[in-house]
Amino acid sequence: MQINGNELGQYLKKDLSPVYIISSNELFWQQFYTKQILNTAFSKGYPQDSVIRFTGDMFKSKDDLSKLAEACTSIGLFADKVIVTIDLEKGNNSTFKAIHQEVLSVIDECLNDSLLVVITLPRLSKNEISSCKPLSTLVNKGLFAIFYELNESQLTKHVKTMASSYGIILDDLEASFLVSSYEGNLTSLDQILQKLQLCGISGKINLDELKQHVSPSNHYSIFDINEAFINTAITPNKRLVMLEALMGDGFSLNEIIRQIGTAFTSLYEMRNLIEQGLPLNQYFESHKLLKYVKFKQDMYAKAASKIKLEQLRELISLLSKADLLCRNFDEKQAYIILRELAVRISNPNKKFIDE
Repeated sequence: MQINGNELGQYLKKDLSPVYIISSNELFWQQFYTKQILNTAFSKGYPQDSVIRFTGDMFKSKDDLSKLAEACTSIGLFADKVIVTIDLEKGNNSTFKAIHQEVLSVIDECLNDSLLVVITLPRLSKNEISSCKPLSTLVNKGLFAIFYELNESQLTKHVKTMASSYGIILDDLEASFLVSSYEGNLTSLDQILQKLQLCGISGKINLDELKQHVSPSNHYSIFDINEAFINTAITPNKRLVMLEALMGDGFSLNEIIRQIGTAFTSLYEMRNLIEQGLPLNQYFESHKLLKYVKFKQDMYAKAASKIKLEQLRELISLLSKADLLCRNFDEKQAYIILRELAVRISNPNKKFIDE
């Protein structure tokens, strides 16, 4: 049965389905509802140690499929029920890899009264669903929840629901402020609500109180700086604001340098593939997060195509110099280099510091 993602919570109040398929480009929905399904199953008698987890990259041969079949059909010594979770991704040209279609076929063949299966995958179109026969079969036997992008009104409503789960009451004005501050990123919104709870905030909170914890200058996470040094749409000025905000929030220069290093490493690996005339699909498919988020793949690919290897080497050399200065307790000079990098990642030829 195919349902809209926002209906899944209501269906979890009913009898358990033998298989749940969560189709979304948002990791938040995949992780949130996998947890909700597991908690529901635990409350209905499934042992907490009966969960067996698989990911798409674990399936490379027929032997791997046999391990999946064994996990689905073998009852443990102390448990008469088993839960299998599987994270799958799409392959080239937005189609399922052949081996993953076989994974779905194995699940279909192994479904039984003692087995509960949770499958997460990116959002699919009707054509993609209908062209994958094993998936269509499973849709008819279980629940297939598709999560679409929420509009601002839906996001505001959802943030109010999320906040209430942490004991925090938000009106539309406060919820809308959070949505705007975090640009609709559900994972970031969940993190700030957890932070508010840890700060001892509960019950009704007004906008002025909220702004003490969230403002345009301090809502960045340490992971935002990673993408800021990749995304060509980010202006140098915004990177500088982010650097100052993170420093003001108590993040160390070592942490910031490490995140920028991760960004430069990603760019270098992708640029190397481009120089060799190789497609970036393999890089994205092996990436822990990017394989699920198509729009970010485009952002990374665009950045890698705009910068040359020699320019990247210069930037990495500068970052290494900042790292060395930081380790020798010269944070002032290290910070000056980071500010230089914030500008030069957009304009590699613009130099302020002699190398």
